[in-house]
Amino acid sequence: MDASSSTRQRLNEDEDRISYLPDNILHYILSFLSTKFAVRTSVLSTRWKQVWFGISNLVFYAFGPMDKLIFMNFVDNVLLHHDATFIDKFSVSSKLVLDDTRVNGWISTILDRNVGELVLNTFVEHPLMLPCTLFTSKVLQRMKLHVDSNLKLPVSFCISSLKVLHLDFITFSCEEEIHQVSLSFPVLEKLVLIDCIWNIEVVNIYAPALENLMINDASYAADNIYDFEIKIYAESLITLDLVSKFAYKFSLHNLSSLSKASVDFHSEHGIEDRVSKLIEGIGNAKDLMLSSEAVEILFVANLTVELLAFPNLKSLRVHIQGGYVYGEMLTELFSYLPNVESLLFTKEVDIIFFEGNGCWTLEAIPQSFLSNLKSVELRSFDGNENDLGLVEFLLKNAIALQKVTIRGSSALSANPKKQFEVTKQLLMLPRDSTCVIDFS
Repeated sequence: MDASSSTRQRLNEDEDRISYLPDNILHYILSFLSTKFAVRTSVLSTRWKQVWFGISNLVFYAFGPMDKLIFMNFVDNVLLHHDATFIDKFSVSSKLVLDDTRVNGWISTILDRNVGELVLNTFVEHPLMLPCTLFTSKVLQRMKLHVDSNLKLPVSFCISSLKVLHLDFITFSCEEEIHQVSLSFPVLEKLVLIDCIWNIEVVNIYAPALENLMINDASYAADNIYDFEIKIYAESLITLDLVSKFAYKFSLHNLSSLSKASVDFHSEHGIEDRVSKLIEGIGNAKDLMLSSEAVEILFVANLTVELLAFPNLKSLRVHIQGGYVYGEMLTELFSYLPNVESLLFTKEVDIIFFEGNGCWTLEAIPQSFLSNLKSVELRSFDGNENDLGLVEFLLKNAIALQKVTIRGSSALSANPKKQFEVTKQLLMLPRDSTCVIDFS
């Protein structure tokens, strides 16, 4: 036998080495595939026919054209044959409108099989009635539900293993007439609540290990105001991101570790008491972002003075929405934040007006604020009179200012001639400080 024939024979003998690997290795390899492709390996040979039965990740996608009955039957069939003692991850993501009874059945099945991560991102014909076994799981660590659901909570429960919880479009109610529930998450690190509805008078959330909290109910809550209260106890919380119409009362307790807070609230109703309570709860923040609407509500409701309760605040960010913010609102805001060292303006649009005669005057802002301000950044800078007026004011009066960073708006960047003129105007601005201007 010549050398080439011997080589071909050896390759033929060795080409299916993967089939001789132990099942646990094959299960690990298949875990990187969607379940659809993992199941397809069953046609490779007799050896592969049942290998996929033991995979620990069950991931289902249905984003292209697909019959929903075929898809649901496929999920049912996989769960029927799956024989692993635990499931690391169960995920269903689709644009199909699925049968809620089938989806509820899947959830119950995987909870019985010690699922570690549950992800649902789909539509259902009717709101899900989530099973009570969700509250007794000892192994569930991550859960993300992006699906219209109704969840009846017991008076109290504790999910001892959950570390990440992300809930979208969940309507909560209480099993008992007491209308007060206590939820305990001893090891929860991240909590996201998007457009959830609370039909419970008082909700107590205890999460001593929680580090990241995000709540956004600005769109789904419409303009309704409820006399319901959500109390959150999270002494380890580091970051808070809140976008709300304050349809509910928020009470934040024991936030001694809070470092960064982002607050954006919108409402035409009288929410002064609710805003005041929130400000009280986040007073330990070192970095604060306020939307222009939040600045306006604080100003109109005479609540800006409550920002004096932020003794640790070093960085202030103002995000401009809708195109403008009044100068007098900003000067009042500055006056109650004496320890701020860094100031950042960001905008969603290219037009902003710092309006109001005499707004940018030294008398409007106490020297205590200006004496600590070291850096300023302005984004989407248009170079109009109001923008330049703000820069001039800061250059003249912020004696500790070291750097002003200016990023031109898209309109300004597209107009080299105007950009050149703005550059000259910036260089000609009088200043008492020796700070550097970085303009681009």
